[in-house]
Amino acid sequence: MFTTFSANGLFSGVFGSIIKAMIILVLAGIAYAVLKQVIIRATVSSKRLNKGTQQRIQTIQSLLVNIASYVIFFIALVSILPEFGINISALLASAGVLGLAIGFGAKDLVSDIVTGFFMLMEDQVHVGEEITVNGFSGTVEHVGLRTLKLRSANGDLHFLLNRDIKSLTNHSRGVMQATVDLPLPADIDVEK
Repeated sequence: MFTTFSANGLFSGVFGSIIKAMIILVLAGIAYAVLKQVIIRATVSSKRLNKGTQQRIQTIQSLLVNIASYVIFFIALVSILPEFGINISALLASAGVLGLAIGFGAKDLVSDIVTGFFMLMEDQVHVGEEITVNGFSGTVEHVGLRTLKLRSANGDLHFLLNRDIKSLTNHSRGVMQATVDLPLPADIDVEK
């Protein structure tokens, strides 16, 4: 006459797997939202980062939030798949081999991004500054995670991959000296 209700019975079968997957996704979404707010507050309140431009802070925030989202949702996916009877050990091994192959193929891209990240973190250059990079001189138009755009005095726009930047001279910072050439006749009194 009376049926007993068991949580074990509710969470068995496909219906239980779907509910567990939904709970994991909700928890992943909450973890993402919380971590995103922590990253934004940490980067805004960081004294070291606030010395730079708003573009630099937003780039670093975006990069850190993207990394956090990939990690959180990868963990959620790995937690959900066993609920549907999928063996993740073989999947993880395959992902490791595939990741290694992609890593070798994309090593230049990764090098660009890592170098660009450290250029932003170390506050080496801002948009609008006069710099010399690898023999090219001009005004910085864009600082990104992959490339640096430099406009030379004659109007040429140079795209420099971050991995190719071996030396960078920033002419807009620190103590500067102005050199002015004045054409003077040889017989003029220099003291006057």
